[in-house]
Amino acid sequence: MYSNYSSLVTTLANSSEAYQTLSSYFVDYTGKNALNSIITQGQALLASQDSLGSLKNDIIASAQTSDAIISLYYDKLDLTITASSNQVSAWESAMQSGGATLATATQAVTHGVEAAAVISSVYSSKLNYTPSSNEIASWEDALGNGATYNSLISAVSSGGEAQSVISNVYQQKTGINPSSNALSAWENAFIGGFTYTDLVNAVSHGSEASTAITTVYEQKIGITPSATEIDAWQDYLAQGATYRDIVSNVSQGNEARQVIAAVYQDKTGIVAASAQIDAWASYLASGGNYSTMVSIISHGVEAQSMITNAYQKILNITASSAQISAWQDTMSNGVTYATFVSTLAHGVEAQAIITQFYMTSFARAPTDAELAAAMTLFQNGATYTQVKNTIASSARS
Repeated sequence: MYSNYSSLVTTLANSSEAYQTLSSYFVDYTGKNALNSIITQGQALLASQDSLGSLKNDIIASAQTSDAIISLYYDKLDLTITASSNQVSAWESAMQSGGATLATATQAVTHGVEAAAVISSVYSSKLNYTPSSNEIASWEDALGNGATYNSLISAVSSGGEAQSVISNVYQQKTGINPSSNALSAWENAFIGGFTYTDLVNAVSHGSEASTAITTVYEQKIGITPSATEIDAWQDYLAQGATYRDIVSNVSQGNEARQVIAAVYQDKTGIVAASAQIDAWASYLASGGNYSTMVSIISHGVEAQSMITNAYQKILNITASSAQISAWQDTMSNGVTYATFVSTLAHGVEAQAIITQFYMTSFARAPTDAELAAAMTLFQNGATYTQVKNTIASSARS
């Protein structure tokens, strides 16, 4: 059929088989379909007695193949290499002499130590978590089957696992759960490049943490923290402390002990024992709050005894249960021991007693100045008998 060898070569070079072989070479090594003009050019070279092997090596050594290898590392591992990098030359050599293709390279790269390290790094940086071997293998398969580094970032940064991590940080640092908007915002921030460390730092220094710190101070020791105290606690949170650490330290610190001692002094007129202060500090740290503590102390046996003693001391009467209860409620709502004594010393009952003393000693009512002086004696600690004797002595003199 063929008159000469040259005609046979030309026929074979322009055959559909040669076209398909050259097309498959281009796909195998560059990952792309070749333009018809490039295949036609290759067939012309074959007709000029160039070999398929030589053309294959030309494709492997082309910029298209090196670009495909560069893209493979960047798309799958977020690694930037260049045409002169060792990875490019190594894969070109494997393609030329070892039968490797771009698909072979993709599977090897996505299932290699670099891929495992990249997957672990993404989990660690986004979720503060070391993935299991099964999770790594699953992602290696996904990367090998079309997933990219960006889709890895997006998947790890969003969804149930990421939301759980975000929620845990909010709970650990602020004692509250994040809103759905906050969850979405942090998922997007992770996708955009933020890390777990960024999350911890931002939440620790955010408005929720500031509010939580302020609330702890107000609920546990009844005071509003200064801006300096809030800043210090926020830094402490960012360095690893938790909301529970704040509660424990505020409830059991020197400031809390001073507050507890002051409550005892204000509500019962006594100096609290160290054991009492310790017990109340533990109560606060375990979930109790300042207002409840004030109420309990105000309604306790010490306060009851103080009220009873004051009535006996100033008015020389036994306080009724109704009077005791009323004063305990009043002190629970803010009145102090000193105010209670002052009120009792200046009340109508005390004034009636002082008047009676004067009527007995002088057969007259006291002047306003005398009445005020006697009430001041009561307020300053004098007893019913002492005030009576003081007025009687002034009559004899």
